[in-house]
Amino acid sequence: MKKYSIILSLLFFSVFFYLIPNNVYAAWEKYENNPVLYSSSSGEWDSEGILLPFAIYDEGKFKLWYSGFDGFTTRIGYAWSDDGITWAYDENNPVLSPNLTTEIHYSDPSVIHNDSGYIMWLTVQKNDGSYVIKISNSVDEISWTNPIEININQTWQSSGTFVQPSVIKLGDNYLMWYSAQQNGVWKIGYATSENGTDWTNYANPVLESTKPWEGTNLGSGKVIFRDNVYEIYYHAGDPPSIGYATSGDGIEWNKTEDNLIITAEVGKFDSQRVLSPSIVYSDNLLNDYLFYTGNNGTDWSIGLATSGEIKEPLKPIILLPGLFGSWNSDAIIHGENPPQSEWIMTLFINDYQGLIDTLESAGYINGENLFIFNYDWRDRIEDTSSELNNFIQNTVLPKNPDGNIKLVGHSLGGLIARTYTQNYPTDDIEEVIAVGSPHSGAVQAYKAWEGGVVENNNFWERLALDIIINLNRNGHLTDKDVIREIVPSTQDILPTFDFLRNNQNFLIPATSLIQQNTYLAQQENGFPNIYDKFYAIYGHKNETPEGFEITNPDFIENILGLWQDGKPTNTVFSDFGDETVLAKSATRSADPSSVIENANHRELITTEDGIGEIIDKLDIDVNEIITPEPTADIFPSLFMAIQSPAEFSISGPSGNFSSTDGYIFVPNVIGGNYSIKVNGTGSGIYTLYSGITTDTDSFWKMIINTTQNGQTDNYNLIVNTNTLNTSYIIDTNGSFYLDQAYEIIEKLKINYPHWSLTLASHSIKSSQNNLNKNNYKKSAQSIPTAIKHIISFAKKQSTAYPRNTAYEAITNLSNAYETFKKLSKEIPNNVRIQGELLGLEGLIKAAEVKLKIKGNELKADSFLKANSLLNEAKIDIQNKNYFAAEIKIFIIKELLSEI
Repeated sequence: MKKYSIILSLLFFSVFFYLIPNNVYAAWEKYENNPVLYSSSSGEWDSEGILLPFAIYDEGKFKLWYSGFDGFTTRIGYAWSDDGITWAYDENNPVLSPNLTTEIHYSDPSVIHNDSGYIMWLTVQKNDGSYVIKISNSVDEISWTNPIEININQTWQSSGTFVQPSVIKLGDNYLMWYSAQQNGVWKIGYATSENGTDWTNYANPVLESTKPWEGTNLGSGKVIFRDNVYEIYYHAGDPPSIGYATSGDGIEWNKTEDNLIITAEVGKFDSQRVLSPSIVYSDNLLNDYLFYTGNNGTDWSIGLATSGEIKEPLKPIILLPGLFGSWNSDAIIHGENPPQSEWIMTLFINDYQGLIDTLESAGYINGENLFIFNYDWRDRIEDTSSELNNFIQNTVLPKNPDGNIKLVGHSLGGLIARTYTQNYPTDDIEEVIAVGSPHSGAVQAYKAWEGGVVENNNFWERLALDIIINLNRNGHLTDKDVIREIVPSTQDILPTFDFLRNNQNFLIPATSLIQQNTYLAQQENGFPNIYDKFYAIYGHKNETPEGFEITNPDFIENILGLWQDGKPTNTVFSDFGDETVLAKSATRSADPSSVIENANHRELITTEDGIGEIIDKLDIDVNEIITPEPTADIFPSLFMAIQSPAEFSISGPSGNFSSTDGYIFVPNVIGGNYSIKVNGTGSGIYTLYSGITTDTDSFWKMIINTTQNGQTDNYNLIVNTNTLNTSYIIDTNGSFYLDQAYEIIEKLKINYPHWSLTLASHSIKSSQNNLNKNNYKKSAQSIPTAIKHIISFAKKQSTAYPRNTAYEAITNLSNAYETFKKLSKEIPNNVRIQGELLGLEGLIKAAEVKLKIKGNELKADSFLKANSLLNEAKIDIQNKNYFAAEIKIFIIKELLSEI
């Protein structure tokens, strides 16, 4: 009982341990889950109890200072809360401690916030047993100056002891009410001050026991002033309860007939003691809040009562968007690896806005109890789960220390939420809601991972991979290589179920494949461990890919490492899924789940039914379900991105657009002529990418140029939404294509200096000089020479980037050649060109034989480029575009010479 005797000495009068009937004044209602603040674990500075609170509502949140007791001494701690119920204890606690050489207890804080910071008055018990009031200052509510004793004249106080201060400021004066003894009886006195340190005491006590329930002693009077009336809340009785009185001047107090408002309650945290009230009010609060100390015979804690009904605090929610729901330009456009904190929601995707708006309408505040976990969806799920753990520990829990977190993840986000909960078991996570998440993988990932083929019924996911591939293609031989290096998370959503069928229509075991999803397979065994927290929402609408019929890859694909487990020839569909994720992947038979009929993958998160189901499972009261603004028709879309140092804008039939964070996205783009303006923001080389994407295909082009601060470059882009590959930059005389080739070669020379590139630059310069003279024939004559030098350079390179970049220059030279030839009015030798084309068939077959005998990835890449050009040349001849065919035939021969 030693610790109780020490604490009771702080309360300054004796009390007996017995219960009194519950008689709570009707205007006040105790919080049913009291206490709201309680002591720490054993060995901490407040392990034996927290008590004697003083709270204010300031800067949109509750701030509370209190006394923490460790069995020997009391110190001042600080906590804050958004709702008065869920509290965060400051990491610097205690914020004010006694000098143990002369003092033993700091207690009963009373705080004012003014323009210069915070002022605290507190009770100090010295080692000799005497008590004084001291004052301290702070600029940040945490770091306090060394307290100094106030000066106050003694009048009626027989003991000379002044304790339990309550200070307010009116005008230029400070007013203080305090507790002191007169003839052994505790009463409440009054004093005034102009500076908060030197006080003039009123001659007599202003409040003393007059009611039967009050017994003999009064103490801990906390005063507020509102509507020109002083209100005091104090404890009295034996054991103490909390009473209330009002005054017109702070001196003469009036008590109502029944002024007892808070008493002990049998079986509760305050069953033995109710004392030390602190009242909080604000125009921004619906109710008054009264914090007080309670004791149940064992523990000292702080409880709450309010003047109206207390609503349960909103439990924190973390929303995890799906693949491409998060964006960072440094990562996606520039290929960097910024920290998770720098990722934001993808601005041109509003699929999640309806759910966010609905939650905010229910009282959620973004960054306080609603959090959006934006993440690098390119990374392995295991790595993202680790990032989510850091996010929860460092961002969510400091503002929601009680945990009770609910994770809501759509698509890949739900899969991350689920695997995180498995791998980081904690009571902080109360619920996981996965919406349309591929817990057993999605078959579309197979084509991307094994063949670099972007095919996904979900437009955003397909656009994401399309952007990644085309902004990183030059550094890799195949699109498959881009996916595997830049988006390794693709492997983590490969199916773990059997989904490939051989030529006899037999299912091939997924465990026998070369490329497997070992991550999800390993996670499967632990999945049932979280079923008590997990809930799946999935969709049922139209056919959903379930697998592929496969055949063997050809010899070129073998060399390039494509389709190691078989090349898809036909897609097998299931009737039960959301067009992207199968129902059997989105849920398990044993886990709780619900299906949204007639909802595809996106509609699970954008429709009233989908959002409503999420809200229902979150158990949140909302007035209405807010659905996002209708998304514009997506197909076809135009995406443009620039790699600095420049900004750009475009204008055309779809409107005027300026780059935001280095990109422009135009959904439902209208075909026609678009003007592009690039403004230099520094000196260097920029690359401008443009991609047109339909529901079945995409076509990308890039522009490379040098710029300097203030320079403006103008281009005209023709967008053909029907035949994508006829979209092009308008170049009336071939100068654009020639300049592009030159810029690419000059860019290559920086990191790959080679005499072949120098010779190529000379040939291009010669062509430019002749072009300036309108000598189109001579301009065309220099092109094959430049191409020959560039291919000579490419043959000597052992990596993809210089080879592919060199080929970009060749493509531009090919376009320039075609333009020059047409402008020169030269008549093509149709017979010769057609004959050469026929002769290429033999060269192609000979190259195939060589590759089969001794081929490598680089030679196979050249062969594929040659074969692709051969098909284009055939189309050119059919369209009587002989000059285009002629230069392509030349390039094919040069490429095949490497094999």
